[in-house]
Amino acid sequence: LEDVWNDWYGAYYEAEYPRLIVRYEDLLFYPEYIITSACQCGGGKIKFENFQFQTNPAKGGAAHERSSGMAEATVKYGKAENRFVGFDEKDKSYAANHLRRDLLEAFKYSPIY
Repeated sequence: LEDVWNDWYGAYYEAEYPRLIVRYEDLLFYPEYIITSACQCGGGKIKFENFQFQTNPAKGGAAHERSSGMAEATVKYGKAENRFVGFDEKDKSYAANHLRRDLLEAFKYSPIY
């Protein structure tokens, strides 16, 4: 799976055309700032009176029954110690040795050691 992450984000990061990459956790914790910035980047203007949070999981159905809503995602991604729940030392070592460090640094992800 790390190859998919490396290839997907690497292709966008190295692209020669204009692009906007938004980290999920930034959208989760700073939604108004990120959405406003993205809108302005595209030449638009956000209407704050219509700004609404989607607190339930965005997708439904059997394939997404374990999806997180806003509260669950905030708990999961809001604390550094929760980010690696379910990963053992072998998993973390593999990720540290196979995920592209340049992308981790560019996207401000803390090192996996």
